[in-house]
Amino acid sequence: MLISEFVEAKWTHKTKKYYQNKDYVFTKYNDTFTVSVKDLSRGCSLNVIVKCDYCKEDYDISYHKYNNLNKSNNTKDACDNCKHLKVSEIARFKSMNKITISKEILINDIDINHMINIDDVNKCGVYIIINTYNNKYYIGSTINLYARMKNHLKELHENNHHSIHLQRSWNKYGKNNFSFGVLEYVDNIDVLIEREQYWLDKLHAYNDEYGYNICKKAYSCLGVKHGERSQEVKDKISKANKGRIRNDVAGSNNNFAKLNEKIVTEIKLRIFNGEFIPDIKNDYDIEQSSLYGIINGTLWKHVLPELNISNCKNLMPHAKLTEKEVLKIREKLLNDVDIKDLAREYCISVETIRDIKTYRTWKNIKPLEEVI
Repeated sequence: MLISEFVEAKWTHKTKKYYQNKDYVFTKYNDTFTVSVKDLSRGCSLNVIVKCDYCKEDYDISYHKYNNLNKSNNTKDACDNCKHLKVSEIARFKSMNKITISKEILINDIDINHMINIDDVNKCGVYIIINTYNNKYYIGSTINLYARMKNHLKELHENNHHSIHLQRSWNKYGKNNFSFGVLEYVDNIDVLIEREQYWLDKLHAYNDEYGYNICKKAYSCLGVKHGERSQEVKDKISKANKGRIRNDVAGSNNNFAKLNEKIVTEIKLRIFNGEFIPDIKNDYDIEQSSLYGIINGTLWKHVLPELNISNCKNLMPHAKLTEKEVLKIREKLLNDVDIKDLAREYCISVETIRDIKTYRTWKNIKPLEEVI
């Protein structure tokens, strides 16, 4: 809340004409005079006193910054210590407007009332994508609900989603008829697949009548129905692939592979949690090229696709920021927070903030409103 009603200004060559047009009487240059805050221009650099709507403390801020911070739908005033609260509220409001879920949606008497938003960054759980037009749904699990939702949105917008049923339905009914929700938050990652399987079976998401899931088993392709091929075509494919070793085939289907989905999941989680590459390489006795293929997403990209490990700190020992901090910085930049203020807040240079803003660095970390 703006407390100042009047401020002290000085007569200068730049301000003389402006204030004379506001009926103020000019005396001489460098003289101070009292100005009503209502008469200040939006770009005025004079400080005003504002009460923080979160901690209720008074603080000083230049008038033009005060105006810039109130451009969003959230008109609350926040001091430096409470800025993150306002940014979270704005991001939550935007995500609620971009991706909504009705509390009236019922599936097998289950009230789907959780909505995925920025608070679910790094939260683990089982999620659901619902077509509110016909109540068909897709179910999945992830260690980062917010990141996985962004990944789904990106694939659907690019017409490149791995579930062809969900993609066709998205194209037919439009994004306004789809909602994202949380079926269950899971604290223990070890039981995540088990809980996904529970919901797949409970809601029959792999049944064409109810859902869009292709696989009957969580994190596998068991039960997938493929189009019928003639015996002649099958023989040709078999002959062409005989003796061929494919890097992108899951370990369970490749007798020559040292890795499988379970081991790759462990490797990705260890990298994400900060363990160093040489230790992981020695533990699993694999080639360094294979390990970096996993990191860069050229190998085993279907395992935990939402887990971005290419920017982890253990791969960049001198990095001062985490993925979550970069996401928050980009959220604040979208809401016109000053670059210098961000540099001071995160103890980094202005050039680093500019690189983040222009996507010269941390290219894969994008706020939700930029993905949609």
